[in-house]
Amino acid sequence: MKKIALFVFIFLISLNANAREIKNLPITFKEPEIMGIELLTDKLDIGVVDPFKGTKELPGGIKIRVKSNVDWILYVMVMDDFRNEKGEKIPCNRFEIRTIRGKYHPLKKGEMYKIASRGDNCVTTDGVISIDVMFKLKMEDSPGNYFGNLNFILERNF
Repeated sequence: MKKIALFVFIFLISLNANAREIKNLPITFKEPEIMGIELLTDKLDIGVVDPFKGTKELPGGIKIRVKSNVDWILYVMVMDDFRNEKGEKIPCNRFEIRTIRGKYHPLKKGEMYKIASRGDNCVTTDGVISIDVMFKLKMEDSPGNYFGNLNFILERNF
């Protein structure tokens, strides 16, 4: 009987030595969707465009960084023609863009043109997109300093 009691006592001590209690603490958090554009080129100065040559090309003239943790599409749009200080204009479709040595695309007033999307080979690992620019002039265009704006639109790609 002493042997059984000793065995039970050792058994209970061994159970007690390995006894532990586990409690779970639920943890919750939310990672928000992030979508943003950083214009690395703050102003595009094409400079003097020689009408005898007809075109001026600026490789990598525009650089943009997209910061996003969701699928996205980046568009560009021009809303008006280029105008000089006298109000004379040059049509916006003479301003053309491309990425990674693709085909130049003329911009049309009010039309969104897709530049890139997440995962495209023109987007670097840190989200930078380099856009080549070409501008075309004609001899009949009035001389002057012309100005205009490009609008970049970043949308969620569902």
